[in-house]
Amino acid sequence: MLAVAMAPGAMALTPITCYSDRFAPFVITQGERITGVDVDALVEAGRRAGLAVTVSLLPWVRLEGELRRGPASEVDCAFAYTFSEPRSAYMDFVRAPLKVTTYTLFVRRDRASELRSLKELRGATIGMRRGFRVPGEFELMRLAGDLKVDEVDNDEANFLKLSAGRVDGVMTNSDVGQALIREFKLANVVAVRPAITVVPTYVVFNKAKNLRHWVAPLEEALGAMRSDGSYDRIRRRYLPE
Repeated sequence: MLAVAMAPGAMALTPITCYSDRFAPFVITQGERITGVDVDALVEAGRRAGLAVTVSLLPWVRLEGELRRGPASEVDCAFAYTFSEPRSAYMDFVRAPLKVTTYTLFVRRDRASELRSLKELRGATIGMRRGFRVPGEFELMRLAGDLKVDEVDNDEANFLKLSAGRVDGVMTNSDVGQALIREFKLANVVAVRPAITVVPTYVVFNKAKNLRHWVAPLEEALGAMRSDGSYDRIRRRYLPE
């Protein structure tokens, strides 16, 4: 099982395993270690709150399914989820954001100047990470069948398909998209501005596991990390300005 190293002094803390999926630069595998912006921020927030956080991986769709299973699941904690009322039935949300996600549409450079609103995507095929939802107009268009969403298990596949002209666009986190453009040197792929939506994403606990007493300490720790600059320092390790 892949896991992050424990923070110094973690033996005095309450151990917990939190799950996510690979999502560079927020969740990155480096050999047997898991690092990234979200991982490092959660480990530090957990240390401040009294938790020794270990991070392990599950595919995104399976992870939410595990949380729905409630007491039958081994999953106690996961990240990073947007809030919705249906999810609140089986997730306890730590309402201080782990990060703020900027959902951005990426297209081939030769089409970027044509797009001035989401309505111009009618009939388009948009690549997305399986199980992800983008709140707002984009989701309404998806539900209405005004556009087709081509779901795959990782953003790398989406961006290579976009570069090759096999989808009309990719919807994902702006930082993730920019990192993949750099990694694969995709000069023909650009972000459409402005962003589609900006939403906070959260750490959650399996509601059936009665772990809500950790919500307030984690909220306080994450808020303090924003205030004292700790979060920004972690972010700059993976996303230099």
